[in-house]
Amino acid sequence: MDNFSGRYLEALYAYDLEELSKPIAALHSNLAKGEVRDRALLIASLVEGLMVLVGDTSKKRTSTKRTIDLVFQTALNIALAPQKQ
Repeated sequence: MDNFSGRYLEALYAYDLEELSKPIAALHSNLAKGEVRDRALLIASLVEGLMVLVGDTSKKRTSTKRTIDLVFQTALNIALAPQKQ
């Protein structure tokens, strides 16, 4: 990846993590910023991986819907999990 692409992607992911962090922080007012960011990073990774690995969804709608539902539930579990002790 060239330097321009790397900076562009870094800016996009920073924005993505910031936006994902907001509702997580709202759900857990006492959660450390680092843990909020970690959870946002995990959810962003799930979404990114889903986009890469699922690809064209028009040919396999049923299995794709199951996969998306599973990723959505996993993301909710990450966001809603209680604070680590």
